[in-house]
Amino acid sequence: MDILGFFGSVWLAIFAGVFILAMIIGCTYDRRQQVAAKWWVFFIGLAIYTIHAWNTGYRFTWDTFLAAEVWKFVGIYFAIGLGYSVLEFALDVRRSVRYWKETWAAFRSLKNGKTDSNASPEDMANTFVSQQTGYSRNAHRIIGVGIDPDAKDPNSLVVPKIDRVQLAEHIGAWMVFWPFYAVSLIIGDLVMEVARVVADIFANISGRFVRMSFANVFKF
Repeated sequence: MDILGFFGSVWLAIFAGVFILAMIIGCTYDRRQQVAAKWWVFFIGLAIYTIHAWNTGYRFTWDTFLAAEVWKFVGIYFAIGLGYSVLEFALDVRRSVRYWKETWAAFRSLKNGKTDSNASPEDMANTFVSQQTGYSRNAHRIIGVGIDPDAKDPNSLVVPKIDRVQLAEHIGAWMVFWPFYAVSLIIGDLVMEVARVVADIFANISGRFVRMSFANVFKF
């Protein structure tokens, strides 16, 4: 079936636009740990496309399936998706560093406010990891935490740990849906990351300006 003919219909062009927008939204929700949305959109869109193709007389043939041009396109598509996965993984590591830094700081603050604040670093590390392991798995996090039994430095007891199952699932999704993730990244996460870096730089500069301006205000 001629793909241009398929999208030549006004209604089907509208459907294509709605589908693309819905997939971008689904991938954006995926970044918020709600992974089901994109799959619902994908399978509903695939079902509608299949029904239309059947009604317009298109029938699947093995010649189409085995065509060199089809597999060349598929290979290029997934090769780009694999390369894009590297970018997504790098950004996920950056987000994980920020998440675990804040979570660890909150945990230490809470523990220091309790009567067991004199707990050993080993006990604190084990408690933290036992509390977070189940949650991080449920939150579909690629980077979890674990204990390094050979650590000689207390500051090295808690170590990052890659969840191989989650990594495989994420790479699979990134490779299949990379165009939608890319748009979602550009209009969402990437803008936020740039804004966060700019805000950090501005906060450092403005902090110095404020301290200089108030240098003689609170004099005794």
